[in-house]
Amino acid sequence: MRYLHSSVLGSGIPLGGLGTGSLEIRADGRLYEWTIFNNGGYAERQDLRNTYYLTEMDSFIVAKQNKKVRLLQGYNYYHGGNPYTLPWLRPVKQVEFVGEPPIAYVRFIDDFIVSIKAFSPFIPGDVKNSSLPVAVFKLSSSNPTEFVF
Repeated sequence: MRYLHSSVLGSGIPLGGLGTGSLEIRADGRLYEWTIFNNGGYAERQDLRNTYYLTEMDSFIVAKQNKKVRLLQGYNYYHGGNPYTLPWLRPVKQVEFVGEPPIAYVRFIDDFIVSIKAFSPFIPGDVKNSSLPVAVFKLSSSNPTEFVF
């Protein structure tokens, strides 16, 4: 599945080990559906089924190249930034998302390009290592010597 960022987001790629909870990376580059605290739709306790302790607003990745700082996500200004008070803290111009479960490839395109390969360690036939509560984010850039993440 391949998306160019739009305001209509279907679903993304779940990240996290087997039976350990998960989070989901979607086409805007943000993390959704944090169910890592025995909460969410599959919780045993009824009172935790609609409880989400973390939302897509609670995490972000920032890239800085020289004097340009960009939130690696789509949409609009967040986290206290706006064009009038913090014009330098803005999202990238375009996000390209390719989901090939269990791997998500996300390219953030602005004056520079940053790529993320996000995945969980799913190893066929190896339940022990596939059940590690881990999500891996491998970041790369168009010019790695000038970047700070």
